[in-house]
Amino acid sequence: MKRVNSILLAIILLIMAGCGVSKAKSNNEVEQWIASNLTEIRQLREHFKSTIHTGQQEKRAEFTPFQTQALFAGKLLEVLELNWTEQEREYLQSLLEFIVLNPVLFSDERDSEEFLELAEKAESFENYAEEELGWDFELRYAVAHTLAPMNENKDIDPKFKQLCYSEIDGKYVPHMQVDGERIPIKIIDGDYFPLEVE
Repeated sequence: MKRVNSILLAIILLIMAGCGVSKAKSNNEVEQWIASNLTEIRQLREHFKSTIHTGQQEKRAEFTPFQTQALFAGKLLEVLELNWTEQEREYLQSLLEFIVLNPVLFSDERDSEEFLELAEKAESFENYAEEELGWDFELRYAVAHTLAPMNENKDIDPKFKQLCYSEIDGKYVPHMQVDGERIPIKIIDGDYFPLEVE
């Protein structure tokens, strides 16, 4: 427990140390949000990971907006524990800040102007990861498109792969949940399209 607290404190300090004066206020907000919600973040992540294996995991829609935000923040805190370059770590810290400071991303207000503006910014995070960091789709998906934990190889932990991928002809392909049904998808120029399965 002390080790986990130390790691999380180190991550928070890295977030603070890696930024200049102009970001001090937002970093302080992020640090305070994480500190005040850390117990719930941990409990939600542990509950999520433990229920995946039983087939009893809740659908994302069954979580409150705060719980979904906390689950994604917790996922990024876990991801930040992996071995990254300095540029990748800064990107992940910015992504964590974006999630913490923009709870509307997890609300039901998906047609609000604020949400649409944030969705565009989220797309810029995706583009940066692809173009500047050279991350392929699998890594971008593992980091930011699923709540499933990652392993030290920066891949979705194999124990959780069925949460994110469907097996078709012996290969795993990513899928999306649509009305409770898994729809295999393919990615073309960053857009998601249903995969035609014969």
